[in-house]
Amino acid sequence: MRSSDKARAAAADDHSGEKVFWRFDPDHVQPGDILVTRTPSLKSLAIRAATRTEFSHAALCIGYGHFIEAIGTGVCRFAIKGTSVRKRDNVRLLRLRRDVPHAQAIAKFAADAGHQDLQRGYSLAGAVGVKLPTKPDPRAMFCSQLVVEAYDKAMRMARITDPLVPGRKLSKIAPGHLPESPYLEDATDSALKQMRALEGPYWYLDEPNPEQRPHQWETEQKLKMLGSKSVQSAIKKTKADANPRSFFELELLLRDTKSKDLDAVIAAALQRTNFCELYSGKIASSLDLAAMKISSDQLISRAAGGQMPDADLAAEIVETGQQIRLFEDDLSDRKEQYSNYVKRAMAADLKTFAMLGELQGEMRDLSDDILAVLRTQLAALQEAERRRRP
Repeated sequence: MRSSDKARAAAADDHSGEKVFWRFDPDHVQPGDILVTRTPSLKSLAIRAATRTEFSHAALCIGYGHFIEAIGTGVCRFAIKGTSVRKRDNVRLLRLRRDVPHAQAIAKFAADAGHQDLQRGYSLAGAVGVKLPTKPDPRAMFCSQLVVEAYDKAMRMARITDPLVPGRKLSKIAPGHLPESPYLEDATDSALKQMRALEGPYWYLDEPNPEQRPHQWETEQKLKMLGSKSVQSAIKKTKADANPRSFFELELLLRDTKSKDLDAVIAAALQRTNFCELYSGKIASSLDLAAMKISSDQLISRAAGGQMPDADLAAEIVETGQQIRLFEDDLSDRKEQYSNYVKRAMAADLKTFAMLGELQGEMRDLSDDILAVLRTQLAALQEAERRRRP
């Protein structure tokens, strides 16, 4: 056992009964950062063995605390604050070196490019670096390709012709090759913090068989609907020169053609799968507003009653502020999506957009309610801190 591992084990022993884990601080993660991970799963082991590297998965930071990743159900977004790490060595945060010309602009451009790849497909063979015997599906995208293509676009903009990992073709760069890049540096130590709690977190980046997150389920269901025979047939009947590669592109096709037949087929698929109700329920269950209110009231009571050490109070203020920022971003997105769906539904009397608009309205209201709880909590904690000052 290495000395660093011994130190961590000893630290864990000093806090018997507590769960010890690691979590990234969103204040120390930047857009364009690349997260590479590994798990004890057979798929991860297969990718690492085939590529002879240490990591099997990659994700790209696209905004404050938010990453996108290509997984088995498509390309999804996740909040880094809502996930944790069991073993520190299972993750690495990579950042574009500051001495790279136009580094800040390149990282931002790569993050913006990542947005365009949401909800595309995934190829396990691509992650392993195996050439597919058939023509690649343009909807397919594996995790390292998501990162590499975003940076390739950004670096070419800055007139850097080398790939992110020089000497390797873009299609052959696996997740574990990314730490080899001379353009990237290790930023893990500045962003990954050790945490202790009586109850461990629910989501882990290095979980071998993780539970499916709501956004993963959403993407999976939308891809299934897009690929269904009924939807594909309705797309052909529009006679539009389009081949939607994602559910988002399917929505754009419906917006542009205003096809009643396509609208009826998509709406029927949403109803048949009970998509809106199930997705709303999964989001509500994962956030659990009622439990959050109880926990917030208890936290405020402890702070006001002087039962919380000053250091813990300061940490809770920072934590609450970070949560507020994440939910403010989410609320902004929900409001924009809701507005767009309502406009499209009213413009052509399309049921699909009316259903999706109602769903986004529910998600918007939930984010608004959570923000109200968090803002009340932050104000109370800051007041408790103010009262303690001499």
